[in-house]
Amino acid sequence: ANIILNLKLDWPDLIIINGRPRHPQSQGLVERGNAFVQKILGKWLETNNSLDWPSGLGPVMLAINNCIPQSTKKTPYELVFGQRVRNDHDFWIQIYEQSNNKSIINEEDLPSSINSYLNSDNDEFLFSISINSNHGSHKRVRDEAEKNCIRTAERQMKNYQRALKKQKVFQVNDIVGLKIADVDRSNTASSILPCKIFKIIIKKDSLTTLYKMATVNGIITDAFSSSDLIDLSETLC
Repeated sequence: ANIILNLKLDWPDLIIINGRPRHPQSQGLVERGNAFVQKILGKWLETNNSLDWPSGLGPVMLAINNCIPQSTKKTPYELVFGQRVRNDHDFWIQIYEQSNNKSIINEEDLPSSINSYLNSDNDEFLFSISINSNHGSHKRVRDEAEKNCIRTAERQMKNYQRALKKQKVFQVNDIVGLKIADVDRSNTASSILPCKIFKIIIKKDSLTTLYKMATVNGIITDAFSSSDLIDLSETLC
């Protein structure tokens, strides 16, 4: 309550909206993205020996948007704009040196013959060429990214099916540990919840086997697969 009061005192125009309670794991992609940004931003603060995290958002997001993921083989910047970011260091140094040497001529100082050529009615033609070339380049980048993404998805599906065949099989009354996601616990809470299996659900349409479990506080409503569990039988022996 004191935190909310202090926020209201510091920012009188602040409006607090009480929305519906949300489950963080239902937005897993967003939560993983936020966690990734948080780690990179923390590394930036450590490297620059700074606590001014808002100043680090720009370079951090620029670095993230120009990293090549394994799935698409294209940077997020390329997928949005159809080209790599234009931040070539030598290029900007050259422009800076030209400005210092006064080798750049202002438009007002151009000869009249060049001015008349620049003012000719070629804008529509040049604009159409630019649009067509950019559209073609952008489509090519996205098509290549789509093919890479499909190949990655197929490879991941094969690995998943192979892992299902090798997964550990538990029995009723086995003691296992359920992994708790970081977004669902505090820093002091345990990352593993001890449980006891009391029911096994085998799906006929797939290779997946689900387990129903109970804790000292009651029965867990959801069922979990073997990949979500840790064998604690050896720990208890």
